[in-house]
Amino acid sequence: MAKLQHLINKTRNRVIMALLILAVILTASVYTMNTMFKAQQFDAKVINQAGRQRMLSQRIALSVNLLVQKIRNQDPKQDTIRSMLLESANLMLSSHNGLMNTAPSDEIQKLYRSGDPSLDQDVKQYVKSALNILDATRTEHINPDDLLQFETHNINYLLFRLNIVVNAYEEDAEQRLSNNITAQTVLWLITLTLLVLEYLLIFRPTIRLIRKSFEQQTLKENRIQLAANSASLGIWEYDIRDESLLWDDQMWRIFYESGPKSHIANYELFDQRVHPEDKERVSENFQYAIAHQTNMDFTFRIITPSKELRYIHVYSIVEYDHRGNAIRIVGTNKDITEQKHKEDSLIEAKHKAEVATRIKGEFLASMSHEIRTPLNGVMGMLNLLKNTPLTPVQSQRVTIALSSARTLLALINDILDFSKIEADKLQIETIDFDLNKLLIELVESLAPLAENNNIELILDTIQVEHKRVLGDPGRIRQLLTNLLSNAIKFTKEGHVILTVSLMQYSEETWQLQFSVEDTGIGIPEDKIDGLFDAFSQVDSSTTRLYGGTGLGLAIVKRLCIAMGGGIHVSSQLNRGSRFYGSLLLGKSANSEILAPDFDVSQLNILIVDDNSVNLNILSEQLKHWGINVTSANSGQQAINICEQRFQANQALFDIAILDMQMPSMDGAELGKILKDDTRFTNMNLVMMTSMSMENDSQFMADIGFCAYFAKPVTTSDLFLALSVIGDNGEALRKATPLLTHDYLNSLNANELQSEVDIKEQVAKLHNPHILLVEDNSINQMVAIDLLEDIGFIVTCANDGIDALNILKDRPHDPFTLILMDCQMPQMDGFETTRQIRAGTSGIIHADTPIIALTANNMEGDQQKCLDAGMNGFISKPIERALLERIIVSWLMPA
Repeated sequence: MAKLQHLINKTRNRVIMALLILAVILTASVYTMNTMFKAQQFDAKVINQAGRQRMLSQRIALSVNLLVQKIRNQDPKQDTIRSMLLESANLMLSSHNGLMNTAPSDEIQKLYRSGDPSLDQDVKQYVKSALNILDATRTEHINPDDLLQFETHNINYLLFRLNIVVNAYEEDAEQRLSNNITAQTVLWLITLTLLVLEYLLIFRPTIRLIRKSFEQQTLKENRIQLAANSASLGIWEYDIRDESLLWDDQMWRIFYESGPKSHIANYELFDQRVHPEDKERVSENFQYAIAHQTNMDFTFRIITPSKELRYIHVYSIVEYDHRGNAIRIVGTNKDITEQKHKEDSLIEAKHKAEVATRIKGEFLASMSHEIRTPLNGVMGMLNLLKNTPLTPVQSQRVTIALSSARTLLALINDILDFSKIEADKLQIETIDFDLNKLLIELVESLAPLAENNNIELILDTIQVEHKRVLGDPGRIRQLLTNLLSNAIKFTKEGHVILTVSLMQYSEETWQLQFSVEDTGIGIPEDKIDGLFDAFSQVDSSTTRLYGGTGLGLAIVKRLCIAMGGGIHVSSQLNRGSRFYGSLLLGKSANSEILAPDFDVSQLNILIVDDNSVNLNILSEQLKHWGINVTSANSGQQAINICEQRFQANQALFDIAILDMQMPSMDGAELGKILKDDTRFTNMNLVMMTSMSMENDSQFMADIGFCAYFAKPVTTSDLFLALSVIGDNGEALRKATPLLTHDYLNSLNANELQSEVDIKEQVAKLHNPHILLVEDNSINQMVAIDLLEDIGFIVTCANDGIDALNILKDRPHDPFTLILMDCQMPQMDGFETTRQIRAGTSGIIHADTPIIALTANNMEGDQQKCLDAGMNGFISKPIERALLERIIVSWLMPA
């Protein structure tokens, strides 16, 4: 429609332009012809006037001769001649003056002005002489000079000169007439040329444009019809002005299962086939579209002549004329019966899938409860057994059993996490936490595993300059633990490096970039693409060396995506792998710059380590803080560097950080050599070791070391160690026998203030009574032993009804805390909690803190507990540390 309107406007503009050109040509032609006609009239008038001069001169000459003769003869009849002479003289003089003033060219002007006398003077003298003779009454009164003017030779000479003027006028008129004819010819040629150009440039392109537009319109209609036929679309048009309805062949086939019965349909033919239940709705939509000129887009049903129910989808648009008035509605009808049946099948399948998913979720929740419940008993009893006197063999077996139970719990957690992710029910928390502390705790927890594999675990946090961030620390710890555990498991020698950086992403957001790089067995190239798929393993054979469910990396990837990032991998077989990715964290209002408290810019530090990677990372970290760093990759090189500085009178090192495990000369030997050399006695020595040295503190102190740390050495330890050693004050002197990680933690007043033992806090409570509501006898034993060991007095209820009765029997003596199992017979924990909050067991117990104890750990379980009125949530198996934290947070918040 828009293209057609454009064509109409373009054609109209071209026609208007052509008419304007024709109007200009006709106007110019009329104006030119009128000008030429007036010029010819003027020329004829002038020529007649010039010819009249000759006649008047002859008449004057004749009149003068007659008057002179009558005067001589004394004839009294002179009046007629005198009147004719006076009239002729005046006419000739008037005509002469007119011709003089209207002479059309300079040449004619010269004919009047040139000569001696000039024609102008001659004519005026001629007339004057005639008038002088006219005044005479006697012969003697006539001047002979006046009579001389009328002699034959003078008259002939005057006529000759007048004839020359007349001829000049005629030639001048003929020239102008010739010029006008030429101008007319040129104008005609220009007009003809313009008409030809107008045809070539305006009319012919317009005709072509119209023809082409009609061809394109026809082609377009054919294509539309072809597309409609291919898509089984029926096309119809409804003319709003005359209320006529046109159907194409497909419309007849859809509604009447036959060819066209008529070229023109009507609404009644359409309405006959509409399903009775849809007639009113279809009619209302159709009338609304006509009245409001709106498009239609809906589905209705028809019944074909063969009584078959079909679903039809209608779509229409309104067409407008060039004035914007709606003139017709054009629409399509499509038989979507098969599609409708497929949609119904999909809806049914979706419903079945949702039911299956719900059953799956219920099954997982049930399995989680059923597995966690006995596992709580197993782990609880093992922990209790571990705290009793055991032989070394028994202690080892308990430790192995407890480790196996924890492995089983981790496996269950992975399966449940994956099920949450698959159900899109994974929740990401936003908590203000210390990122640096999280990373330190993470590598410290995995350091023993790396030590068992005899590999270096290295932490690189040079690019982490802000401590506190906003995010989900639990999920970050989970994904990094998974990556590091895998790296350690698949690395038999070399190192594993965790590199973390915090980069600006927006004004309110950090981008945490991480990588875990190892020197392990690597991954075959054909296995990399599916590495993050669920249940995917590089080696899935029954003879594989490394176990696992294949869920870990799938969970890691989905956690990264859930936190606004992603993860990738690069690997070389038998050379190692690198997992790297990113996630988004919020900026904390409590953010602190990560830097040493002590001014370390004046320190000179020597670092000795045979592991080039660890050496480089530690050096770069210290340089980042402005410290002067010198590196050595062996004990002998370190001694040489120290001697060279001494001989060159350079400042000796303030601190030397030595690795314990080095070939040829280990850190202890190097430290002893340096301390035995009087030149380097004042150098403070710090030992780094990846070995357990819990009983070797005194040994290191005896050599002369002032501090030692287990690898990986963390940023926090470096901060405090440099501050204490650099300050060389009371804190360093109190480090007995030397600085350690634990001693430094005791100095950190912001993070690790000395804590009062929880048993002492419980002992100070005026009401240490706790109600435990648990139906499983084994779980009762575990929980009671834990709580009584802490110092609580425990009352146990076997189910919700029993709990309500116990509370009712204590109308004046409330419990300080209620631990509530969720799934119990007769009355579950949710209903029991609601009853307690409603005051069923007494108003005195309505506000008692209630902590959920549940083996369910699915999405929504925690919120379900809170909605029921509980104050907290502890997942089974119960961990003592978590239980103690919950108790402290609710009973001893100060």
